[in-house]
Amino acid sequence: MIRHRRMPTKTSPGQNWYYVGELVTLKCPWAPIEKPTLKMATIQDVPWCRAVAYESFTYDRLHADARNDEERHAAGFAKADFVDGVIRAQFTFGAGSVVFVEHGGFIACRNARIDLIAVSPLMRRQGKARRLVKAAIQFYGGNVTVGTQGTNEPSLALYRSMGFVEISREYDYHCRDAYDVLPSGDVLQIFAPAKPDPLTESPC
Repeated sequence: MIRHRRMPTKTSPGQNWYYVGELVTLKCPWAPIEKPTLKMATIQDVPWCRAVAYESFTYDRLHADARNDEERHAAGFAKADFVDGVIRAQFTFGAGSVVFVEHGGFIACRNARIDLIAVSPLMRRQGKARRLVKAAIQFYGGNVTVGTQGTNEPSLALYRSMGFVEISREYDYHCRDAYDVLPSGDVLQIFAPAKPDPLTESPC
């Protein structure tokens, strides 16, 4: 089990925590609201959006963690569940949530923030990601924010080429859970968990 802290500075939150990467947040300048050039996802799009979400991510913090083998597989399922939920939220919560689709790719947004964008590895370098981001900007009228990993140079280059500017950086740390459950059902104590610092973090 991985525990996660996101810190405003590159400072470990405590004993047994290790650095795995940084989240760069960028913001798009204001733009007028326009009719999006791409269609919104429907329930019929859920299966293939889930498949693309599962296969498309390699830069996220779980994949970046060299100590984390078993949870990379789970990370793909988590992203698939996320886009599934946002597609369904379009019809439940109104205009705050939206997913636009382009053959082989999608962009999932909530409240003018790009939460997830993915293009199938077989469909890349065809301008699809740029068209997906443009649809989000058209829908929200600019002022769109997005977070991406600092090592994801293709993503950073795309956003900067579209006028996004960096507004913050945060630093991700992981910690293995204090206990693992063995196949036998016995509980193995790995280490004594560090006490949380009330000035910098909340308890897990």
